[in-house]
Amino acid sequence: MAGYFTIADLLAIWQSSVDPLYAQPFLDAGDGGGLEAYNQAFAQYERVSQAIMRSTQALFILPHSAQLAEPAAGDSNARVTVLLAREAAYQFPIVF
Repeated sequence: MAGYFTIADLLAIWQSSVDPLYAQPFLDAGDGGGLEAYNQAFAQYERVSQAIMRSTQALFILPHSAQLAEPAAGDSNARVTVLLAREAAYQFPIVF
């Protein structure tokens, strides 16, 4: 599924944004040498990126060609509880 940042994408962004002298020892050592801390964070960021993509794509009611995830399930009624409070000085009715 395209449309979100993968671990490889995030690693490439990290690698391009830090000093190469800082990044290279981690890349050379790999997992078990310190890179696993970054990969763990990138795995979490990948999941967040997927969730953002799915939730924003689900805002669309009707599917379209640019959509990468399932559309919303359609309209549905919502029920909420509303608590109203007003000062005693206002004796006007409230109309909904």
